[in-house]
Amino acid sequence: MTRATPGGPCRRARGTRGWIWTSGAVIGADVIVRRPALGDFSRAAALVCAHLGPAYVSTAELEDLERDGVVLVAANGPHVIGVGTGVALSRRPDALCGIEVPGREVGVVKSLVVDDRWRGRGVGGLLLDAVTGELAAQGHDVLASMSWVKETDGSGGLFVARGWRLDRRVERAWYDASVREGFSCPVCGNPCVCAADVYVKQP
Repeated sequence: MTRATPGGPCRRARGTRGWIWTSGAVIGADVIVRRPALGDFSRAAALVCAHLGPAYVSTAELEDLERDGVVLVAANGPHVIGVGTGVALSRRPDALCGIEVPGREVGVVKSLVVDDRWRGRGVGGLLLDAVTGELAAQGHDVLASMSWVKETDGSGGLFVARGWRLDRRVERAWYDASVREGFSCPVCGNPCVCAADVYVKQP
């Protein structure tokens, strides 16, 4: 496992489940960003729902997303402490809630979640680097993501620090999806009336 300064680069290494991302960037801990093992999917789904709202994603939906796109977990030993997902917009047209982003092959960073106990320690950056690296390796010429606009959310700064550009703000971004899919926003409930900032990047 490599050692790096916080915010430093990851190393990509061949593992038993394909590529894994390894780093010692998290202060005082070893963290591996890798593809989930079978038992990780339920823990990953629970972590995502705890942050993005009940019923936001199920274990089966995460397993299905891995077949279509990218699902990675950040693990500290046996503990799943973060989740990052991505998918080609052509395969999941709803990944940006109907927002159009010009590009031949658009890859979407769909979700990026870190356990509260690990926030601010570099885990989100490791996940974002790993997911965008996988999407770029799949040939996407434009990357896009929706960042939840709320007082305690720092993902916008995370994107900017890694060369992403703020494209636009969308009010009530998840309204239709929350009604259609039945998930409840942890801030405003159902329907969700939160805004989102859309970030884009050319890898």
